[in-house]
Amino acid sequence: MQMQRIIKPFVCVFTIAPLISGGWTSSEVTPDMTKFLNTSDPIWSYMTTSNRREYDCKVDVIGDIQDTNVLFRRFLGYRKVIISDWVLFLNGHLYYKNARYGNNRPIYNAMNVSFREHGNSLDDEKLIYQNVNNTCGIVEVTDLAHAGPGITYELRVKNSSIERASETDCFNVYKKRCAELKSRTYQIAKTY
Repeated sequence: MQMQRIIKPFVCVFTIAPLISGGWTSSEVTPDMTKFLNTSDPIWSYMTTSNRREYDCKVDVIGDIQDTNVLFRRFLGYRKVIISDWVLFLNGHLYYKNARYGNNRPIYNAMNVSFREHGNSLDDEKLIYQNVNNTCGIVEVTDLAHAGPGITYELRVKNSSIERASETDCFNVYKKRCAELKSRTYQIAKTY
């Protein structure tokens, strides 16, 4: 009898938790933005749900990571040409956004991105999926600078694995998420 009381809450948690997560497939790895960004490899935005068309190519090159601060350059291109005028010198501030804890320390899964010189926030980026090899991830991007589409999703891939991006588990999870977004129906709010 006592054992049944203990087991019931666990069964309930393991049954309901996947429903609350919005249907996301959980990776074996807890998304860790610090680990994902700690590379000399350029990180490409391989696919995006964004409609913005000022550029069609985006790559981040990490310069330095100190504690919760990340200095990096974001190169933007159009029609496969990286234009030097479209280099943004950015600062990222790492933090944990609804993150889990591991080894009694916060695992930073999000980054607020701003210009280095002005400090104006551009966007908020949350790593929501990361593969075991740490070569790709899915980032939820909230645009803070424009009155844009709100939240978009990007499949980001490190340069060393760009040739095999469509073969990764990140690619499959990203495609599944995009299909879920397309299948949602939105009801227009009534005004009285």
